[in-house]
Amino acid sequence: MPLDLSAGLDAADNQAGRNEAYRRLTDPFFAAIRGGGEVSPDFRDGAAVQAVLDAVAESAERNRWVDVR
Repeated sequence: MPLDLSAGLDAADNQAGRNEAYRRLTDPFFAAIRGGGEVSPDFRDGAAVQAVLDAVAESAERNRWVDVR
């Protein structure tokens, strides 16, 4: 985890640290949505990543190259 995301997360309660790390990752995303700003990565980026993951799974299942759709 990058230092700017993990700074101060050395609490004895591991779950509290996980919750804080999650908030550090998601708060800017939700703030951009609420404020009508641009979000990066956006839905299009996520869909492209999912298409690659789907192609990897299909390729492994068929044991051959497949096109990314």
